[in-house]
Amino acid sequence: MSDVLFESGSIRITKSVAKFGSETYPVTNITSVGISESYPYALLGIIVALGGMFWAGYAIGAGAGILVLAGGLYVTFKRLPKKYSLTIRTSGSDVTVFTSKDYGLVDKAREALETAFIR
Repeated sequence: MSDVLFESGSIRITKSVAKFGSETYPVTNITSVGISESYPYALLGIIVALGGMFWAGYAIGAGAGILVLAGGLYVTFKRLPKKYSLTIRTSGSDVTVFTSKDYGLVDKAREALETAFIR
């Protein structure tokens, strides 16, 4: 029976160690694990939305400017791609071990680490 709980690319999680690229962490030193999401295009989206708001507000009217701002912020935070990061907490600090646009990959690695805690 293999002790590999998850493996994908440079990620390998076993019952005793978690390897992400060239970094290896003993599972016994990991106290918690979590997933965070970020919006890599948020600043650009906000700038475009604000610019559109001022343009529409000047050219058409304040109501149109508010609608353009709302639409721009919606697109920025609901439609543009997100990045998901897997962070582990060790006795020393929090470490972001990898980031991906694929939530499923990050979630499977998290589940494998949680399974390794139980074993």
